[in-house]
Amino acid sequence: MENNFLYGVLMIFTGLVIIILKLTKKWIFDENKNAYESALAVRGWIGAILLVIAGIFLLMGKN
Repeated sequence: MENNFLYGVLMIFTGLVIIILKLTKKWIFDENKNAYESALAVRGWIGAILLVIAGIFLLMGKN
């Protein structure tokens, strides 16, 4: 249980840091630059949201 809790907190923290960096425009990839960087920026959003969701599931897990 301790490992799931620690990994869950770490995943949520990492996801929220990425979201905060993207919202404050300090993320390394620009959504308006070109197609490649725009795709990487969208992947960053998706990855950050999935990290937070996975972290919540780990925190809610019984094992």
